[in-house]
Amino acid sequence: MKRGSFAKDSLSRRIHLISTPPSILLCDNHVREPLPIQNDCRQVLVFTRNPEPGKTKTRLIPRLGAKGAAQLHESLIHHTLNTIRKCQHRFSTQVEVHFTGGSEETMAQRFGNDFSYQHQSPGNLGERIKTATNASYQKHREHVLVIGTDCPDITPEIIELAFDHLNLHDVVLGPAYDGGYYLIGTRHPAPHLFSNIDWGTNQVLEQTIRRAADQKLSVRLLTPHHDIDRPEDLVYLKRSQPTLSVDHGIPNATQKPENIPVLQSSDSKNTPEISVIIPTYNEAGKILPLLGQLQNEKQCEVIVVDGGSRDETIRLCETCGARVISAPLGRAQQMNQGSQVHRASVLLFVHADTRLPKDFVSQILRTVKQPSFVAGAFRLAIDDPRLIFRWIAHFANLRSHFLGLPYGDQGLFVTAHLFHEISGFQPLPIMEDVELIRRLRRKGTLTTLPVPAITSARRWKKHGVLYTTLINQCCIIGYFLGVSPDRLARWYGRKVRSKHGVDP
Repeated sequence: MKRGSFAKDSLSRRIHLISTPPSILLCDNHVREPLPIQNDCRQVLVFTRNPEPGKTKTRLIPRLGAKGAAQLHESLIHHTLNTIRKCQHRFSTQVEVHFTGGSEETMAQRFGNDFSYQHQSPGNLGERIKTATNASYQKHREHVLVIGTDCPDITPEIIELAFDHLNLHDVVLGPAYDGGYYLIGTRHPAPHLFSNIDWGTNQVLEQTIRRAADQKLSVRLLTPHHDIDRPEDLVYLKRSQPTLSVDHGIPNATQKPENIPVLQSSDSKNTPEISVIIPTYNEAGKILPLLGQLQNEKQCEVIVVDGGSRDETIRLCETCGARVISAPLGRAQQMNQGSQVHRASVLLFVHADTRLPKDFVSQILRTVKQPSFVAGAFRLAIDDPRLIFRWIAHFANLRSHFLGLPYGDQGLFVTAHLFHEISGFQPLPIMEDVELIRRLRRKGTLTTLPVPAITSARRWKKHGVLYTTLINQCCIIGYFLGVSPDRLARWYGRKVRSKHGVDP
């Protein structure tokens, strides 16, 4: 993208954010006045590790081998540092490389002695970032960016844009499709921003946004990009920076991996086989892992039905290639609206915080061809390894298997013909998924596939495991006893409505 388009886009985004109402997660109502800044007060902190075989990019070792994974990591470091060198030619920037493993001499010999190299401080990643950023502010830096070395798409324009946004916002984040971020910037010390974060999970971006909201810090999101951490991520490396995978001797990098899907072309004219319909409302911090997964599926079209988000959900979804339409707030109404614009013969309804099985397309297409097929869903898994969540998922799967009663967060799929034949979801404030499934069961048996869809544990964590579980069970029991959904919604208040559909 040209610099001029970046500037124009930046201006339009600022206008949008300044006019944003106050009740949003990103706290853009707290947009500050631009701060005067001198170029020599800008600081870039690069976080990485010495590319030692067997100790870096370990998740890529099964594909590339220990040496190949280390070579790839070294190439990514070179790419990131060369990008920063280009920035230094455009504007003055202080740069420090914070690393683990090896020595300062080794890092300087390998990557150039034009940067300052420092060992990372002890502690988890958040504690190390906090220590490094605090030290920068003690040196009278005013805008500080922390950048990893896993993103091959990092450019001087992205870095410059991040600094520009820090003139108006307290925090800037570069979202990664895996639920983390490839860049974070601040314009004043914010030590609590890095506390109580589940590092290494897909919750990092969402939790960081929430930490910022708690501190009334304004946040600006950049365009999302992919990190290269897992074998399935190599396809993005090949598309964005093919020289990184070809010119550095990485085994099999020039061959197409069998289990890596090809990205769908944005101008593809092929009719999709599955329409993935996602209702959203302020999901900017949660939806990226799902969108990143769906980007790979050339047999799918992605329809995001937004209920009036006041964060950057719409922009992020459009950036990821999804078709975004608007509908009245309410999960049932939104999903019905999405079903009106589908092109595929199969509809898959997915919550924004759900991750689908890797082979969900083949699983669904194989299932819908069975003569007895009516509708289906996946097993449930929760993205928290604690025993209590494994038990919650276990009992949900027993209910789904024996009673034929899956929930919406298990990914419901049905043929478009049958869905329209039974008039879709009823416009209920709660239990719209259960009501739909009851009508589908009159047509036949629902299929629960053996592979899991992974849903977020955020609702249980926010309201408490016991409370949330009791609320869910009370809703189910009350509904089957004949209590109206409207009364259930009034009984249990906004927390219940938020979970089940009034506030997706």
